[in-house]
Amino acid sequence: GLGKYLDRRGFENRFEIINRHLCRVIEIAKKYGFKPHMWSDMFFRLANEGRYYGRGVTVSEEIKAAVPEGVEPVFWDYYHTDREMYDDMLRAHLELDRPVWFGGGAWTWHGFAPYNDRTMKRMLPAMDACRERGIDNVFFTMWGDDGGECSFYSILPALFLLRRAYEGKTDRAELAREFCELTGESLEAMWALDLPNEITEDKTGIYNVSKYMLYSDPFLGFMDATVDRDCRADYKRYAKRLRRLSRESASFSYIFDAMAALCEVMAIKYNLGADTRAAYKAGDKEALSALCEDYKKLEKRLDAFYRAARELWFRENKPNGFEVQDIRLGGLKRRLESCRERLAEYIAGKSESIPELEEELLPFAGHPYEGAREPVRYDGWARSASPNRFTF
Repeated sequence: GLGKYLDRRGFENRFEIINRHLCRVIEIAKKYGFKPHMWSDMFFRLANEGRYYGRGVTVSEEIKAAVPEGVEPVFWDYYHTDREMYDDMLRAHLELDRPVWFGGGAWTWHGFAPYNDRTMKRMLPAMDACRERGIDNVFFTMWGDDGGECSFYSILPALFLLRRAYEGKTDRAELAREFCELTGESLEAMWALDLPNEITEDKTGIYNVSKYMLYSDPFLGFMDATVDRDCRADYKRYAKRLRRLSRESASFSYIFDAMAALCEVMAIKYNLGADTRAAYKAGDKEALSALCEDYKKLEKRLDAFYRAARELWFRENKPNGFEVQDIRLGGLKRRLESCRERLAEYIAGKSESIPELEEELLPFAGHPYEGAREPVRYDGWARSASPNRFTF
């Protein structure tokens, strides 16, 4: 009620606006035999100055009145690791005197690789709170932000364990056996699909390194401010392990192959921009010549990853949407070729400088760190590929 509605209709009580709208939706739903559910932050934010999450939230009569009979509130939370936070928010939702749902998050929306481990660290406390509060309407979202690259099947381990955790089952060996019986797959093997982002000892934070550094431009290098060590050996080891697990998989070898190919790309790509800039700044043309060979090798590995990503996509998805990956990965391939060609021209003395590599890199202000030379979570292909704008 504070946007165009305010311009056209004048000020009205915001709870009344949403209540009136919901009543109309409920009547339409009844006509077709549907029962509406609604993300509850709409109600809580109206009552708490835009805030949703928090402890000690009370449910006023105004909030209760804004949730009409026939709509069931969904408490959604993908982020917290604090069991008490989940419990207190569920308490507040139950005060609405409506059937309450919990919508958790199985993290699939930050690139090609899943986050089984991080999902568990966030959702296990939620399952404990749901069980103790008697919330049996539980589901998990698996969003496909910015391209939908991640296989939904790759998050099966977390989905399975969370369902069993709700039942109070925690014996990992027994759960692994049951998972294998149900899926034909090894639980621990599928856990390894998380590996492309595992370059830090921190097992709590969400870092989508294998997406933003895949697309990070090797000359512009603004994402290189997050690179603080050589991860080539890590990625080589990951790729080797994933290739072995691919051969052992009953149904999902194509997912293991895609993640292995991604790690083979990252074994060169992760450090490539930083190494290129360092050699250029040192005036070391011999090192730059060696890097040109890395660029060539990377182009071939990128072709292999493209084929693996294409195989995964067409096994699991409609064709619609893969044109996005054609454009992105194809554009990356051409950009690598362009950078390599310009390096060769500089080495041969055909150009006096590479202006992008002359630029001083500034600290990178990425979430959740500012100016830190460590992994971050940074979403969006367009934002990672270039600091310049792709669209207006």
